[in-house]
Amino acid sequence: MDFSKLMAVISAFVLIVCLVLSITTLVVLRNAVAENGLIQEDAKSLIGELNTSVDRLESTTNSQSENTTDEELPVNADTERFTIREYEEKIAIFTEDGRMLHWLDVDLSLLPKNEREALAEGIEVKSRASLLSYLQDYTS
Repeated sequence: MDFSKLMAVISAFVLIVCLVLSITTLVVLRNAVAENGLIQEDAKSLIGELNTSVDRLESTTNSQSENTTDEELPVNADTERFTIREYEEKIAIFTEDGRMLHWLDVDLSLLPKNEREALAEGIEVKSRASLLSYLQDYTS
């Protein structure tokens, strides 16, 4: 076999390998984009559920506050504190008094180590807006 035929065979082999790698990469990217879309839909659903839970808690707090004096009035939901922490291998939101408000079906093993450590200790947020912003970071 002469040199030019050998080079043609080697070139064809390299092109086939590149083509296979390109197709594999495109399939992986397509799957990642599809999964990202599902995660975003889940995040929107979870944020909606969280809003509903916070609204329910706020309405309960408001109805209880009608029977209390000014000194006993609870803090409203705009200034209420929440704690986000790990609970049974998931992310959970707790109210200031320690009641679990909601939990998110987010796999903690996918988060960076520093985030998992922060969640193990508990992350305090001082308002509903901060809570929603923080949760959007986890779910987007």
